[in-house]
Amino acid sequence: MKTLNAILLAVSAMVVGTIGLSAQTKATAYIPFEFQVATATMPAGNYTLESTSAARQLLTITNKDTGQAVMVLVGEANPPKITGPLSGRIKFNRCEDRYFFSEIWTPRGLHARTTPSKLERELTANNNGTMMAAVFVPLTGTE
Repeated sequence: MKTLNAILLAVSAMVVGTIGLSAQTKATAYIPFEFQVATATMPAGNYTLESTSAARQLLTITNKDTGQAVMVLVGEANPPKITGPLSGRIKFNRCEDRYFFSEIWTPRGLHARTTPSKLERELTANNNGTMMAAVFVPLTGTE
């Protein structure tokens, strides 16, 4: 029994260590408008965005002012082709008067995108299948 407990403890430590190593991609930004992430509405404010899974398929977006947080499944996104220094940025799709979180790029390699929510797809369909604008917010820091 002691051997089994030792093995379980060692495996648990390896899993926690692996998650800790992969979850070091964190960014901060001031988002000056209310926005949608999946089904959650997030207020304007200071945010941290952090990859929280070993495979970087889960992104946690936390409002530092209110503590409100949302987790969203993300896929890999191609980083923008920009010349010069790039500190990173967040892309929002604007449809009518609403903003929808779309993608994030960081200098440390986090390139993630979400799939459009049901509301975003409906608003886009009402606008002849096109979003109204892409809005970019620069990151204020990365870790």
